[in-house]
Amino acid sequence: MRKILKFLLNIIVALILILAAAAILLAGYSAVMAGNWEQYSLDENAQGGEWTWIDDQPYHYETWGPDDGPVIVLIHGGYVEGSKTWENNATDIARSGVRVVAVDLAGLGLSSRNVDQDFTLTGQAQLVAMVLNELRIVNATVVGHDYGAAVALELAQIQPQFVGSIALIAPQLDATAWPSWRRWSSISFLRNGFAWALDCGGLFWKNRIASEFVDPSIAADYIETQRPMTQIDGTMNALVAIAQTEEPGLREQWQELDLPMMVIVGDSDPEIDADKIGDEFPNAELRIIENAGHMPQVEASTQVNRLLVQFSLED
Repeated sequence: MRKILKFLLNIIVALILILAAAAILLAGYSAVMAGNWEQYSLDENAQGGEWTWIDDQPYHYETWGPDDGPVIVLIHGGYVEGSKTWENNATDIARSGVRVVAVDLAGLGLSSRNVDQDFTLTGQAQLVAMVLNELRIVNATVVGHDYGAAVALELAQIQPQFVGSIALIAPQLDATAWPSWRRWSSISFLRNGFAWALDCGGLFWKNRIASEFVDPSIAADYIETQRPMTQIDGTMNALVAIAQTEEPGLREQWQELDLPMMVIVGDSDPEIDADKIGDEFPNAELRIIENAGHMPQVEASTQVNRLLVQFSLED
């Protein structure tokens, strides 16, 4: 019996050593690849929009539609491609006579990669507020996807004059859940490798993004168009800075917001439990999108656009 236990123990130790060696090799490979991945400046992938300068740093935003229409503000989630995730939505929504504004959050999209800026939810919400103030927009329908949902709620909490109603799409309200490798961000020889491999076009980025879709063909098209955005200079360092930002997570005061609210969730979302969101915001309208995953605004853009326009006009 002792011989069997010793044999099993040796097998377990051998497996642990093999896995550790594989992890070290993978981390080394990712670190080397990460060092050669970034190759674009902020403006090389810009096909529209403008930058506003805050504390000598550029922050990108784009507008569509009439200046005098009702306003929908789009806040993207935790994706390095930033507001480019809304490209299937903004133009279509604007055709309905709605003014659309999409803002790239700090460190993402085509906004500044400076690692010393404020990456907290409050800092991101203040950035959106400054853009809206510059555009003289108040009482807008603010739409937040994924991590951007928490930014939208924080904006309503600290700068309520800009928010008339809120729509949350696949809301990730625990800011500490992103990036997924946050707990390892303090390990200097691993963090850029993790950032590249999972969030910046690296080894597992394609599979991670594809897992958020139901339709593989839509996922493939999305991945192909977004890949250049992962190669903007400074992106990995910005992601590490975001990962090292202390966040309190879900804030109870958000539940006390007295605003019209709608929650949109894909029926096959691998990350969001619609029932829990309903419990947290019992007065919100809940809309379930069939045959959609974590990015229903991409997989079912026509349906989501229609819901957003209707909701903005009800406000």
